[in-house]
Amino acid sequence: SPVMQMAENAWRRTLEVNATGVFLVSKAVAPIMVRGGRGGRIVNMSSLAARNGGGFGTAPYAASKAGVIGFTRAMAKELAPGITVNALAPGFIVDTPFHATFTGVEKYDGIVAGLPLKRAGVPSDVAGAVLYFVSDLGAWVTGQVAEINGGGWFV
Repeated sequence: SPVMQMAENAWRRTLEVNATGVFLVSKAVAPIMVRGGRGGRIVNMSSLAARNGGGFGTAPYAASKAGVIGFTRAMAKELAPGITVNALAPGFIVDTPFHATFTGVEKYDGIVAGLPLKRAGVPSDVAGAVLYFVSDLGAWVTGQVAEINGGGWFV
């Protein structure tokens, strides 16, 4: 089991980047949004791995991204009413450093075949969801997680 063989520093580094990074950025921008008097929007990046545990050997990544969801919901309560806080949970998004590093080309066809929409996501799919959350269309939405994964969440 990769979890039993994992070095603690690898676990900590992943949580530092993915969970602590979200905390530090939010801590920096929220006071500015409050002081400005106009409120604001925070959109955090989680992952499908937070929902389904991720692939074999990705426990720290899945745990850190699940933490982002919990933190997003807590902040949505604490920063309301002036600031909305939401998250995205992308799945298989091609042309990104993550999948270029961790998903072999040989797995691509199998992943896409398993998705109800039968295609990989692209960065603009994620960008569209961000635009929704930061626009007036998403003004009454807070504490939510948008599943941007071609239906991968429920298969």
